[in-house]
Amino acid sequence: MKRFCEKAGKTPYTLKEIFQEAAISGLISDPKRWFRFIEIRNITVHTYNEKNVELVISIFDDFSNAVDELIKNLEKRSDGA
Repeated sequence: MKRFCEKAGKTPYTLKEIFQEAAISGLISDPKRWFRFIEIRNITVHTYNEKNVELVISIFDDFSNAVDELIKNLEKRSDGA
């Protein structure tokens, strides 16, 4: 996402900016969804317990769908380039 934004002339510095620019560019449909993925990832980095494992499992399908959407949109853009 960051590379795509940079090629489009944008210079996002934070993940929040990257996700916002990706949404504006049509790469992703909902930046808040990606904010949540990062939030959950950050929770799991330092703590290993069953509750956190369940949290990761609970978002897996949504994350997988979001990544599929991103890949499709990137492929569309690269085909048209």
